[in-house]
Amino acid sequence: MMCRIRRLALSLLLLAPAWLGPAGAQDQSSRGLEPDGWTENPLAARHLEQAYRFHHDPVDLDKSWERATVFVPGEEIGLFIYGFMGSQQVRDRLAALPAGRRYPLVIYLHDANGPTVNENSLMEEFEIENIAALFPNSMASRRRVSDCTDNGCAMSPEVYLARRAEMIHAVSRARRLAWVDTDNIFLVGLGEGGAVVALWGAEVAVNAYAVASWTCTAPPEAPWFQGLRTPLERPVLLINGRATRWTGRPGWEGSCAGRPGEYERAASLVIDTAVQDVFALAAGRRALIAFLYEHRVR
Repeated sequence: MMCRIRRLALSLLLLAPAWLGPAGAQDQSSRGLEPDGWTENPLAARHLEQAYRFHHDPVDLDKSWERATVFVPGEEIGLFIYGFMGSQQVRDRLAALPAGRRYPLVIYLHDANGPTVNENSLMEEFEIENIAALFPNSMASRRRVSDCTDNGCAMSPEVYLARRAEMIHAVSRARRLAWVDTDNIFLVGLGEGGAVVALWGAEVAVNAYAVASWTCTAPPEAPWFQGLRTPLERPVLLINGRATRWTGRPGWEGSCAGRPGEYERAASLVIDTAVQDVFALAAGRRALIAFLYEHRVR
């Protein structure tokens, strides 16, 4: 019985409204955040809150932050700050940045298998454009395992709940950093990270969103993964490969841009590739940089 209740709570949380947790700006125009009826059930709400708290373990959240890679461009090319947020040397260098210096910030949520060397290529682009970046490390969690293998992805609700918590935590802490331009925070997600951005991006206060290698489409047995739920008035960049593991998977094939008229500010790019990490490709990186430049508040 308790197992069934726990599964119900996890399922409901994947569709939960923003009042269940810490958030930035809440936007009521975003679609699909609040299912009808269930919030009036006190038993369901209590188990839902318990599930929520379980996946917001402050120790684990701090681990994903402390092991986050941070990149801040220097006054000249090559004089950048790079390392883990938990490194004292990195903290000292960040503290020594000139007073009043603010950088646009990209918060990047990695795919199911964790950070990769491909992120270095993104940092090279960010350095040229004078953009800082933060890469929270979900794999630093005590409970975290990859949700995907060579045979496919399990789509475990617990994994996505944990990633949601990491996203909220990272944006909240980043907004308190003295060197971050809080008018120019961009949330970018790849694969599993892209799903988190698509599902819960409205729960954090950012300038714009990028969802990569995720289709916003799900089969009937997993309805909580369905849809793009970022605020309608915020810009969204959608990037997919034409033949990745998602675009050809039965029930999951589709597009985040599949609802004309709802997301007028969404830009979509489909690259002729089977590569999951579209940011490993020059076309994917160029599209992201152009998007950041276009929607940067000056």
